[in-house]
Parts: sequence; structure tokens; C-alpha cells
Amino acid sequence: MAIYLSLGPSGAGKDTLLLAGRALLEGNGDVAFIQRHLTRNAASVTDLEISVTSDAFAAGLAANTYALHWEAHGTQYGVPSAELSAALGQGRRCVLNVSRTQVPVVQEKFGDRYEVYVLHITASFATLRTRLLSRGRESSEDVEKRLARAMRDTPRGPHVITILNEATVDEGATRVARALAGTLKYSLWLLPAGPVAAWARIVISGLAAETNMAPFPPHVTLCPSFEATQREAVAKARTVAEGLAPETTLELESIVDSTAYFRAIVVTINVSGAVVAATRTARERIFPEGDRRRDAPFEPHLSLLYGSHEAADRAALVGAVGRWPEEPCPVGAVALVCTTGESYACWQTVETIPLPSP
Repeated sequence: MAIYLSLGPSGAGKDTLLLAGRALLEGNGDVAFIQRHLTRNAASVTDLEISVTSDAFAAGLAANTYALHWEAHGTQYGVPSAELSAALGQGRRCVLNVSRTQVPVVQEKFGDRYEVYVLHITASFATLRTRLLSRGRESSEDVEKRLARAMRDTPRGPHVITILNEATVDEGATRVARALAGTLKYSLWLLPAGPVAAWARIVISGLAAETNMAPFPPHVTLCPSFEATQREAVAKARTVAEGLAPETTLELESIVDSTAYFRAIVVTINVSGAVVAATRTARERIFPEGDRRRDAPFEPHLSLLYGSHEAADRAALVGAVGRWPEEPCPVGAVALVCTTGESYACWQTVETIPLPSP
């Protein structure tokens, strides 16, 4: 059982994705969207809300009807206790559309009995600014102040599931639905450190700019991806990181290209004892015995460019990359990354875990 607290700044499209995600989950009895009450005209509420009069809301408060309640910009909001208690009693995952002020309240009231997540639906600073300015409801100065508050109050931590609403509504809704169902896809990345990592960041940024693609962090995928709740994924990632050798290093071999979208240009990694031991540890700690992913092929590589590119263009880019620093490439940490969806610019790092000290 879990409680998901849906938050998001203005312009993020939170209600759009919640409603679309709810439609994808229709017929899934494990997830319950608890309609909040609010003192706003019925013509301006969504299907996630119920309009009530100020007198009715006050009566509800007096009768202790609301498990949560708050006020914002002259509007009163409340989450009805009866509906929430009934859904939790049935073992359902409950979705609450709340203010950020209610996060510590929910953690205090329910955190000892249920998993409590923040479902943070947001977008990049630039996207939020464009959306808010296009509405024409506020001056540019007020928009900047609103964005500054949103960035300052961004929730962080392994309990936060971030949905970056920068792709299509369908893809965003799928991420929301899978988050609420506890079936998001996660990957474990080895993060290189030192001069090779600095070189890779520069190359990745340059290639991304040259091909009009989005950059990404330098990494080596450690093992096949897996589906889990975020709490389960974090626990697995920490267990894997604890089991890795402190002095795991990567031995770079050659720069090659391919037609595979996520391997357009890569640096191949020597399948050395340290890397083999690392992937074996990860697979044994994530996948149960008999799971075929334990024995899936392992072709370690450091990606430099994603996307579909013509063969001649890839060859030219490979020729322009140059040689990496001839120095050891230690692994500094393991990253747990939510890799649900094809729009990799929307992937989110959940937690970065340093390797154990020698």
C-alpha cells in the first residue's frame, strides 16, 4: 500500500497528466484517485476535484471530515477522510492532489504504515517560463518570481518520483500510470570519475549540440533494467553499490558507431575481471535465480551519442572525437536512474550512491 502526493509548479501540466494517467489505469482496482474538496466554482474544477461551498467546507472541518486541509490564494482544500480510509483499508494505492505544505503532514500521519511518495510533475525552467508567459495571466516579473519559488521548493530525495513533462502527453501519462502502479523501469549506471569522465562530458555535449540531440551523463550500464516500486528500486541499488569493489575501474578500448538508437557512438569497455564481477554482483542482487536476465549478454560501453544518424555522419563524428585521456578510469558511484520511456531527456536520476571506501 502506498500514498502518492501529487505536486507540481504552475505550467507543468500536472492535471493533464494525472487525468490521462487515470484513464490508462481504468479498470485497475489497485489505484484510487481521491477527489479533493475545494471552495471554487464548479465550472473551474477538474474530475480530480469536487466543488463545495464555503459553508459546507466549514461544516466539514467542524465535523473532522477532512484527513488533510489547507488554504491557498483564498481557496480552501480538503482530502476527505472517509474516502481515503476506505481505499487504504482495501490495500489500494492512493493518489492525493495536494499542496507541498501537506507532505510533512502526510509523512507524520501515515509514514509509519504506508509508503509515502511525492509524485512531482514538472518541466524545465525554460519550458515552464514559456508556458506561463503564453497564458498572459501574469507579468514577466511575476512569472520570474513564481519560477524562482518553484525551483527553490523543488522536492528532493529517494521518496520523490519526478515526471518531467517535456515529451508527449501519452508518454507523460504512461510514466504517471506506471509510477502509480509501481512498475516504473529502472537502470543502474556506473559513473566514471577523473579525467576520462571530464573528457566524456565534453564530447557528449559537443556531439549533442552538433546533432541537435539532448546530452546525458557519462555512464556505463551495469546490468539489464528492471521494474519495481521506487522504494524497492532504491533498496536494490544500495545493496548493489555495497557489494561492488571499491577500486572498480573501466578500461576503454575503442570508439565505434552503430545503428542502435542508444549506441549511435560508444566507447567499448574491456570485459575485465572488475567489470564482470560488478555486473555479476548486480544481477545476483536484483534478479532471482532462474531469471534469464542474470545470464543476458554483457557488452559494456560508454555512450557518447544517442539517436538515429546516417552512417556517413556517424563515421565523420567518430573521426572527430579524438582520443580519451590515457589515464585510469575509476568508477566513482552507482546511479539509480528511472529510464521509463523513449524520451531519454525525461529520464531522472533517483539516487547516486558512492562506492564503498577501500
